[in-house]
Amino acid sequence: MTVKDDLPLDIGPLRERLVRDGRLVDWEHHETIDSTNRRAAVVGREGLAGPVLVTAEHQSAGRGRQGRVWESPAHRNFYGSFVLCPKVAQAELAPITLVAALAVSDAIAGIGLADAAIKWPNDVLLGGRKVAGILTELDSAANGEFCVVVGIGVNLNLQEEDFPPELRSKAGSLAWHGGRSVDRSDFVESLTQAFLDRVHAFEQRGFAGLRADYEQRHVLQGEVVRVDGGAGYTGRVLGVDDAGALLLATAQGQQAVHAGEVTLAGSYETLGGAVSKN
Repeated sequence: MTVKDDLPLDIGPLRERLVRDGRLVDWEHHETIDSTNRRAAVVGREGLAGPVLVTAEHQSAGRGRQGRVWESPAHRNFYGSFVLCPKVAQAELAPITLVAALAVSDAIAGIGLADAAIKWPNDVLLGGRKVAGILTELDSAANGEFCVVVGIGVNLNLQEEDFPPELRSKAGSLAWHGGRSVDRSDFVESLTQAFLDRVHAFEQRGFAGLRADYEQRHVLQGEVVRVDGGAGYTGRVLGVDDAGALLLATAQGQQAVHAGEVTLAGSYETLGGAVSKN
């Protein structure tokens, strides 16, 4: 398949419409930047009331979770960060990462690929391969209020040969999965609308109002998994709670996991008929 959209993104008309309609306060677009999250944090510290979107064609120092590098080839994908001051208490903000994952899956459905799944907390998958990642960071605005930066990277128009061999069974893209190139302008519009809609619902109803949607798309629902980090548990996934924690049934009873790396652990049979704390 030939990818037709390998040119710089023309954000002019779309930016004008989203800002004019009040969906965004501003939208910065860069050809090259170190990290959209870093720039978005600066915007937040300067006190510009969100939501503001910072995007780039290429990142020279893109970041993923736990300090990983996020590869950012130019003119092929989406690299962007939203900065906003949500109308929720800071102590209730933890599920914002899960809210963003829901929005990404909404956006993918919005351009005609309806089978996106989520792997807790924030990986978005198509056909079992990771196509998107999210990095959320808290910061302080100039007026002393807190702001949140939600960085999102989505593989749009990469093909199998664009990934190193060791990642081809794990990583994918919308174009690779869907068999057609993705119009990046359409995707940015779909993502912006979905993200702001989901954040508004989160502000109004909390994550409790979004749990059912999240669990419906959660690829780990009902699976036996191992969580590395923190106490470390192996158990069957029951779902998520109102704070966005992963709920596990373990040999010690129900556990709420707030952070950690999650991998499939097999079945109860392969675990000797029981689940246990590691």
